[in-house]
Amino acid sequence: MNAWNTNGLSGITQDGWPATTTAPNMRTGELSRGQGITASSLANGFSASGWHTDNLEAAKTGNDYFQFFVSPAAGYKISLSEIHFRTRRTTAVPTNLQLTYSLDGIVFTNIGTPITGYTNTDEGFSHPAIDLTAVSQLQNYTETITFRLYGWGASSAAGTFAFGRSGADYNDLTISGTTARIRVNIAFNVTDGTNPLAGALVNLNGVERTTNTLGNATFSDVEYALNLPYTVTLAGYHAVSGNVNATSDRTVDIAMNLIRHNVTFTVTHGINPVQGATITVSGQSPLTTNAAGIAVFNLLPGAYTYSVAATGFTGVTNIGFTLVNANLAIQVNLINVNIDLPNNRDERIIVYPNPSSGLFTVEIPGTNNKRVAVEILDITGKIVYRNDFSVNGILKETIDLQHLNKGMYFLRIREEGRTFNFKLIFR
Repeated sequence: MNAWNTNGLSGITQDGWPATTTAPNMRTGELSRGQGITASSLANGFSASGWHTDNLEAAKTGNDYFQFFVSPAAGYKISLSEIHFRTRRTTAVPTNLQLTYSLDGIVFTNIGTPITGYTNTDEGFSHPAIDLTAVSQLQNYTETITFRLYGWGASSAAGTFAFGRSGADYNDLTISGTTARIRVNIAFNVTDGTNPLAGALVNLNGVERTTNTLGNATFSDVEYALNLPYTVTLAGYHAVSGNVNATSDRTVDIAMNLIRHNVTFTVTHGINPVQGATITVSGQSPLTTNAAGIAVFNLLPGAYTYSVAATGFTGVTNIGFTLVNANLAIQVNLINVNIDLPNNRDERIIVYPNPSSGLFTVEIPGTNNKRVAVEILDITGKIVYRNDFSVNGILKETIDLQHLNKGMYFLRIREEGRTFNFKLIFR
């Protein structure tokens, strides 16, 4: 993965010496010295002196170490298998070595027990490979791993200790292992801001999943990537789009907003628009119709009631409607209040009972050879009943409208150019 070959080094090699071999999918590591030791000159070696502390804790406190690190390229993870190194030393050098590792560069953990009893030759001493496969933190890791080799027990601060060998063109420090492409799980949690939304379609970089009853959709084994595009759609809601970094397992929280729709009220009297009518919709601020008799509410889907009031007209009260996922048009035809005035009635006409259950009788006496039209209108002006009669004598007609909703209706009787109006109550 990374290796350092000290052959050819001469004089004092400064800190930050890069690896001479870097495997594919790896960044180039560096070899350096702790602040407690001093760079020294040694041909074909990365050397230092000042290893004169008495124990490991003193070496750690005194920063007496060689340091090196390995780091995978973006999108890859590493699993380390072993470290092998060769050291050269003079007589008055550290007699004890301890290899440690850190995942944050601050807290270091010992690997195995201290190394003691190693010898020295011109070719240096080849230490047995140190097995790393049992160190779980060094497997499938995606960030930088830092190693420190602490030394202590030198009889003199002047002695030198180094990675290297004399005249041999081989690696003197080698870190072995494997790399693999990072694959992660990306979970989406879709709500309306409070409650989970089932059935939402989540598209992540061209792959689609549908949320379950908990509002969850999971994409497994996603290859490492930056800024993967996603879009979340659900009927009746505004689509949500964005990007997510597939660099580690993560959950993306999505809050979707309902789409509002226009509810257009058109208020008329016959064919004429009614300007200035006040329309009240449950849970909304009232609106007033314009010169065209129109007022528009922008509403979320749901069930509502509305009322319409206008000076000089019979109002409409608490009429229900349901808004689904589309715009809605509501036509309201108001009736002039003058139809209920006595001078607009013919006292010869009798309607009974009134109020009624919707079953009532209309009597028109003294009618000879005339055509009579009888109409029943609801409060919106819609004709719900109509019949034409040819009458010679008394007209007596029982009308059954018990299937209609309870409330106020209007009876309109047309006779030879005259119109008579009555208010009916069904209850």
